Amino acid sequence: MLSLRKPPPPPPTPAPTVAVTVDRGDGAELLRRPVVRSGAYAWALLGLFGTAFVVARVAIVLSLVVVPLVLALFPAAVLAPLVARLTARRVPPALATFIALGLAAGVIAGVVAFLVPSVAAQLDGLGQSIQDGIAAVERFLANGPFGLGPIRLETLVARAREQITAGGGNLGAGVLGALVAVTETIAGVLFGLVALFFYLKDGGRIAAWLRDLFPESVRDDAAAVGVRAWETIGQYVRGQLFIALVDAALIGIAIVVLGIPLALPLTVLVFVGGLFPIVGAVLAGASRCSWRWRPLE
Repeated sequence: MLSLRKPPPPPPTPAPTVAVTVDRGDGAELLRRPVVRSGAYAWALLGLFGTAFVVARVAIVLSLVVVPLVLALFPAAVLAPLVARLTARRVPPALATFIALGLAAGVIAGVVAFLVPSVAAQLDGLGQSIQDGIAAVERFLANGPFGLGPIRLETLVARAREQITAGGGNLGAGVLGALVAVTETIAGVLFGLVALFFYLKDGGRIAAWLRDLFPESVRDDAAAVGVRAWETIGQYVRGQLFIALVDAALIGIAIVVLGIPLALPLTVLVFVGGLFPIVGAVLAGASRCSWRWRPLE
């Protein structure tokens, strides 16, 4: 049987799609251009350098406050684990902080008390060593060192006295400047001790306050960076303590074997110098060599 119905029309061919990029106003399309992207990076670097310059200038102006705040972080990194253990045993934070600071002060006072008798027992030999050293320097200068003519130490001392006398008008300003420097040093030490106390007592609160200064979207990242920085400071200080201890032990043995006077104070000096990389080691080494150095005749 034949059907009189017409067959259905074929489906329409879909029109070719054209990708159209719409700029939503956020600058994404512009940043794809190399010149614009390079300019954005340049402005970002200028902003970073400018911010670093301003922060550095402010830190220099407020160095009396900034330097103690920074330096107090290092002993805080050493004493913080002790305070954490005490607070974990339900000791109040303030009492735990006082205990940690008291133990640290006791260790320092014990070392000083142990060194004083050793230094006092060798003062006579030390005075003789100083006189011998001065005489050796005089002979060294009198022989014309390094191809120069003979130099008399008395002449150098007389010239120094003349310069001091000629600058007597500025003596008052120099004394005033020295008093200001001493006052600033004492104030900085006291401020650093106060900062150390609050670092140990309220370190968690201070860290939370600093974290809340950042926008909420980046607070987790800021907290992670702060934890990493604090762990790095602690590991650095503990590593320097270990290196200084090993250095002082080995060099102390060598000092005793060589028969250098004031072996114990010099060993402690080596330990203290080991806490400051490069500079401390050089100064401690110069102090050790000064006891054995004799100018060539």
